Amino acid sequence: MYPNTYSWAISWALSWAMAVAALCSLANPTPARAEKTADLDTALETLLTAGPGDSGQTQLQTAWKKVASSDSSAIVTILKAMPDSNPLAQNWLRSTVDTIAERTLKTGAQLPTEELKRFLLEPSHSSRARWVAYEWLNEVAPGPTAELLSQLLNDSSLAIRFEAVSHWIDKAETTEDTSVKLDAYRTAISAARDKQQIETCVDALQKLGETVDPNSLMGFIQSWQVVGPFSNAEKKGFATNYPPEDAVDLTATYAGKEGEVTWHPLNTSGDYGKVDLNLALDKHMGAVAYAWVSILSPTEQSVECRWMTPNASKIWVNGELIAEHEIYHASSGPFDQYKASAELHKGPNTIMLKVCQNEQTESWAQDWEFQLRLTDKLGGPLPDVTTNLQVNP
Repeated sequence: MYPNTYSWAISWALSWAMAVAALCSLANPTPARAEKTADLDTALETLLTAGPGDSGQTQLQTAWKKVASSDSSAIVTILKAMPDSNPLAQNWLRSTVDTIAERTLKTGAQLPTEELKRFLLEPSHSSRARWVAYEWLNEVAPGPTAELLSQLLNDSSLAIRFEAVSHWIDKAETTEDTSVKLDAYRTAISAARDKQQIETCVDALQKLGETVDPNSLMGFIQSWQVVGPFSNAEKKGFATNYPPEDAVDLTATYAGKEGEVTWHPLNTSGDYGKVDLNLALDKHMGAVAYAWVSILSPTEQSVECRWMTPNASKIWVNGELIAEHEIYHASSGPFDQYKASAELHKGPNTIMLKVCQNEQTESWAQDWEFQLRLTDKLGGPLPDVTTNLQVNP
């Protein structure tokens, strides 16, 4: 039988009235709700003032308790407040999110996963905050988060990008289908910025019959003009303004440490673009060398010079000194020991590196070498940028 039409109409009208009232309450919050929101905003503002030292600790602890007592609906609001520029404030806010999320899950309630997904997918938010959102999404639903990673492969956060690349590497390693395996490794290596991930993909692709050049993938410069040695006796050469620092003339002859020296081209096939100056210029102690290259850029662009050397060094881009490190025999990784930002013009640009070896005689102090790569801000290679050793400035 159909329900009584009159009773149904009354029930529908009451339901509609209740829905309208609920919507109005959201649009026009009650004084209690408005006060709660204002209190949260005030507490967040206090936590954002966190800085080094003990001053303001009582106020910070009071504000932390206020924020941490919020329910899970406040999590995204807290994450939106998290700054990239203040690590201490990040830590305070991160701990409030963790406290709220852990308490919510312990009670059997749900986190606002859809809001967290939308937050994660918005690159304008703080990288640290988006990583926190990713971690909690992965905590409660690893499967759906794996699906999200397909949308985050070229993310501006290196931590999130690492996870996305790992997802594609895992996909490649768990399939027997060669075509799927190749596509997954190609996808992973196109976005990878981590050395180990790149090496994993390179090794796998080479075993599958593809030729892959890790040096090109990582932006290492492999062709240079080099000149030297000049004197670095008593480490005075670091501050000495030798002729290449005033103007580079690839046809010039200079007075060097042990006689006349001239520029000559050098191509290296070493791992990650390593240039061994002991091989290129013979072994010298207390010596200075210069390495120069012309870079052709298809457009104006901001770049990073990333280099490694166990020796003291200076670097110029387009004749402008952008960084110097008078450090000898510091421990160093395979690359990215030092970083410096620079601007490239459309067309030819120049990079010059000064590498200074001191006079120590210990066996561990004999290395005279460098590696340099030119990348975007995330460490990726620059498309369509080429070197030209024959361009004489």
